[in-house]
Amino acid sequence: MRKSFFSILLCFILIPFTISAISLSEIENDPIRYVKVYEVMDETGCYYTGSMYVDKDSVEVLLCAPPLYTIRGKTYFIDHGAIIQDTRIINYDYNQSMETITKRLILDNPKISRDEFIKKYLDIIHINSGITYSETYSKMYNSDGTIALDNLPDIPLQKCGSFSGIGRAANYMFYKCYNHYFQL
Repeated sequence: MRKSFFSILLCFILIPFTISAISLSEIENDPIRYVKVYEVMDETGCYYTGSMYVDKDSVEVLLCAPPLYTIRGKTYFIDHGAIIQDTRIINYDYNQSMETITKRLILDNPKISRDEFIKKYLDIIHINSGITYSETYSKMYNSDGTIALDNLPDIPLQKCGSFSGIGRAANYMFYKCYNHYFQL
């Protein structure tokens, strides 16, 4: 009697671990939920070696206090059959958004040419994209969904480039919450 009780109890305890596992086919076969935001090319530029996805259903606003915003969401980076799942907390300074920078550049330079505008805009966001992020609850899965590494170390707050995979994920999450992109 005790053995069967403990066996049933063990099954209920292990259910959350099997439910949270994710496989490559699950991500690739559900493009409505898992949105591909970035692809990594090899050095020749001919082959994709990795991809980053955002779990659309996990995206949520933590802070909306203009000009500061904070959003949390899960990302999945797939590279050579390994899947790295992270919960990212992304901070945005709207003073560095595409909309604010565009208004500031046009106001300061009313006769700015298109090429000069693009150069100045890219220079500004290269110095400060307005996006910082941290990572928590990281896990690594094999392509079949089995856990390879659990509880990877958290990554503290750091700057984020607009055109990096994380920058693309951050941009998509902002779009998901506010219906417009933070950067290009």
